[in-house]
Amino acid sequence: SLSVREFHRMKGAWDLMPGICLAFMIGCVADFGGPSLGFLSKAYMFLGLVEYSLFGFILAAVAVTMIAASYIRVLHSLFASREDDGEVENLPGTMKMPVAILAIICVALGLLALPLLGCAETVACQILDGLGMIASMVGI
Repeated sequence: SLSVREFHRMKGAWDLMPGICLAFMIGCVADFGGPSLGFLSKAYMFLGLVEYSLFGFILAAVAVTMIAASYIRVLHSLFASREDDGEVENLPGTMKMPVAILAIICVALGLLALPLLGCAETVACQILDGLGMIASMVGI
């Protein structure tokens, strides 16, 4: 039977489980900062690193590139042709649901990134103002 827990046996999984593979692809793209799925967070990270540390920027760029390359290798395997026609193990819902839920969350956060960014900036300013007030009261 096909066990998708083993990387070398994942070849052709798209033909057998397209829904799970699509959810996995969404997670991959979100993780390495693909368009509209994590792009905004990676963009702000890189802008901040450019401003403060060229070495940090280069290190982060190399890390993101390595992550993307590893995912491309896995995704290539998902679309490759199957080597055997063995019996396919049906995944239980307890394995499918978390992947599907995380993919939905990735898409939602990607689409709502700008409104959430505005809220995050407001909260950050309030926290910093509060910390400044506490520091002035303590005499730091």
